[in-house]
Amino acid sequence: MVQSLNVSVAAATLLFEALRQREQAGLVPSHGEGVPGGEESYRKLLFEWAYPQVADWCRRQGRPYPPLTEEGEIAEQLPRTLKLRY
Repeated sequence: MVQSLNVSVAAATLLFEALRQREQAGLVPSHGEGVPGGEESYRKLLFEWAYPQVADWCRRQGRPYPPLTEEGEIAEQLPRTLKLRY
């Protein structure tokens, strides 16, 4: 733990610049490149991270995860009582 905001600002600046350079070089993965198991594993991990309550509900119901739109929204009507994380 560091008691200085300067360290966090410096770290954020370095991470931003590293990402910017990788984007310019076309090296930023966008569809699961580098994830063991390929794109299907990537979609599963993305859904579980973005919508943990819905993922848990789907597992308890024994049903597959609903598809996501290009914007990352759930493309299916779900029960209103289900809490969603945005």
